[in-house]
Amino acid sequence: MKQLYQKDKESSHQRERLKRREKTHHGSRLVDPFELEKMPSFLNETMIGEEENNPGFSIVQLVFLGPYHAEKCLTNCGEPTQRWYHVPRSFLNAEGDNTLVLFEEMGGNPSLVNFQTTRVGSVCANVYEKNTIELSCDRKPISAIKFASFGNPDGNCGSFEKGTCESSNNTVDILTQECVGKEKCFIDVSTEKFGAPDCTESARRLAVEAIC
Repeated sequence: MKQLYQKDKESSHQRERLKRREKTHHGSRLVDPFELEKMPSFLNETMIGEEENNPGFSIVQLVFLGPYHAEKCLTNCGEPTQRWYHVPRSFLNAEGDNTLVLFEEMGGNPSLVNFQTTRVGSVCANVYEKNTIELSCDRKPISAIKFASFGNPDGNCGSFEKGTCESSNNTVDILTQECVGKEKCFIDVSTEKFGAPDCTESARRLAVEAIC
């Protein structure tokens, strides 16, 4: 990977520009901004860093308004609210080089920014009734449904567990039939599809973990 650095004077403050050229590879592309506090960015001359174009891309430090007390910040005080940023494949050139230009505006070192590739092992969804979920494996087929429950399931992705109420139909079988072998599938979360669980004290949800 080539790295080109250039310093410019602009609006009486200094910006450091980092250009990175690299080939595309299989897997999801991630940017690790590391220590940058604000990062207007261009990928192949497309603006991706400013808030009005991509609200999820700029890094904003935690802000605590009003009088300070210990409960306002228990861990990672002053750290960025997000570390990793997904780069859509539609932004990348499938053939040839890709150029990323970063402008450091509020402190930090652009040379510490990294591009990485990750491969998705499983995908999860945890959605309330009367919504639609999409399961997708980054252009790979869904190979199995590891967990599925419609009712009041507990836990998080990778550690879902059935709750105290469960739908009358076999949720795993339904999702296996509709999703396995496909790169993506859309599921309407409803009692018509999964049956009516006896959840009188909690809202009904569908929790799914699919293996890619």
